[in-house]
Amino acid sequence: RERQQSAFFSHISFPPIFRNASTDRQSEANSQIVVGLALANLPRRRVFLDIHSLNDGLIGDFNSYPGGVHLVPYGLLWEVVPPSPELFADNGLAAWREQSRATLDDSITMLQLSPHPELGSWEFAVSCLRWDAEYQRELFLLATALKRPGTAFAMAALNESAMRLTDLVATVQESKTVSFPFADVARNAALATTRWLSALEKLKSQEATAQLRPEAVRAARIALSAYSALARKDDPARSKFLAVLEALSPEPAGSSV
Repeated sequence: RERQQSAFFSHISFPPIFRNASTDRQSEANSQIVVGLALANLPRRRVFLDIHSLNDGLIGDFNSYPGGVHLVPYGLLWEVVPPSPELFADNGLAAWREQSRATLDDSITMLQLSPHPELGSWEFAVSCLRWDAEYQRELFLLATALKRPGTAFAMAALNESAMRLTDLVATVQESKTVSFPFADVARNAALATTRWLSALEKLKSQEATAQLRPEAVRAARIALSAYSALARKDDPARSKFLAVLEALSPEPAGSSV
């Protein structure tokens, strides 16, 4: 059967299947198959994977993955790339930021999903894929921004990741259309918004700070409020996040200084 179908995939290189191969995406054996297939075809062609095709728990720093590759969010997919200094330079990341956003937006436009799909429906499953892809993109954007404090790329990336993670929290808190624990989503949104506020305080331009801070404060309140309702007491960031939320809370009506 494999020989009969091979003619349809003559442009693809298939590595040998090892004895303990598995189709369970949570297993390391399955990761070895998928990554091995990607490596067999890189760099001759670009390789993309379903965003749900691999074990998220094995994703490391800068989205590194066992086998010597990186998983870069691209639209509704992962792009599998070998380690590349060009990709993680500011100009490479700026190009990825623009292209990945445009690709994801195009996919969202084509899907035309309901904002409140019925639980268990195909539309609910596709909505989870859409918001999971958004989540992975913004996490990668946040991680790259935190590695480059003070740079122009970091400022733009912090702004975008904070705003979009906040929108994600506000949307999926009601619709439940995300596969990841909502507590983790809220925590990462809280991290993004507090780092964005901190970066704004260090800006030398008071005019830029005045323009951006109100929106940053609004986002931080949303993200931190969602986080505070779910935060574990043993979370080392809990006291810091809650202190920021308290400092941002509006004064009660009628209070005086």
